Amino acid sequence: MEEKDILVELVNDKVVRVQRITKNQNGQKVNTPALILTFAKTTYPEHIKVGLLRVATRPYFPNPMLCYGCFSYGHTRLRCPYERRCFNCSDEYHGEECNKAPSCLSCKGDHRTTNRQCPVYKKEIEVVKIKVRDNLTFPEVNQQASGSYAQAAAQQNAIEQKLKKLETAMIKNDKEIARLLEESKRKDEKIAQMMAFIKQTKQQASQPKQNHTSETIVSQEKSRDQQRPVPTTTGPFTRSRNNSPAAQESKRGRPVKYNYNKPVTSPDLSPPPKKTAITHNPTEMDFSSEESEIPETCPSQGIR
Repeated sequence: MEEKDILVELVNDKVVRVQRITKNQNGQKVNTPALILTFAKTTYPEHIKVGLLRVATRPYFPNPMLCYGCFSYGHTRLRCPYERRCFNCSDEYHGEECNKAPSCLSCKGDHRTTNRQCPVYKKEIEVVKIKVRDNLTFPEVNQQASGSYAQAAAQQNAIEQKLKKLETAMIKNDKEIARLLEESKRKDEKIAQMMAFIKQTKQQASQPKQNHTSETIVSQEKSRDQQRPVPTTTGPFTRSRNNSPAAQESKRGRPVKYNYNKPVTSPDLSPPPKKTAITHNPTEMDFSSEESEIPETCPSQGIR
């Protein structure tokens, strides 16, 4: 159907404009089943009746208004008050062909101004959505969005600075960790060398030490055997084997007679008494004490 015929059918719904969306196909404009309806009221209905059909509607968000003369937003090429610029490098217009690197006039990025991944283009799309959804004008939307975007930009800058600081700290920590690991590896190697040297030293020192110890033990046992006296017992039923009367009689060639009824006595092992020499000097003898000790006899008693 033609757009004017559709507009006549939708006049009762306060539709003032009907515009069909088209697309380029092989250099020709081809109609699509999508239509843009403009209502003469502040809100739009969720459904409309087209003949016997009940069709759902959704808000239409137009593309940001970009001038293809100066490549700035807010107006079209027909109303552009500025000089024309190159679509590729954003410099002064120097022809349709440009061999320079692409440069964006809005964000100074390495892409064309018409690129839809440009952050300024995305921002303009959000402005258009707020205008349509909240039914505001462009000055009101720009005033409302400027603060929020400024805050978002400030927060983004703060986050980027923090990320840079964290990356710098992480790189520094990685270098320090690598240095510590290398130092720890060197210390482990030194410890392994020291342990091997200590083990080898112990093995070398243990063999002569064991021989010396065994020789010392053998020599000590020999000296103890030589210094060990002949055991003699003082019990009632044992005598020394060499000093017993039976041994002496056997040495003399006499028959040994045992008296089993005689008790065995232990020899007297006490040392003999010491003998002292007493010398008398007749000239120095004192008889006064002997005279005083002689008792007087009775005259009546006889002396034998």
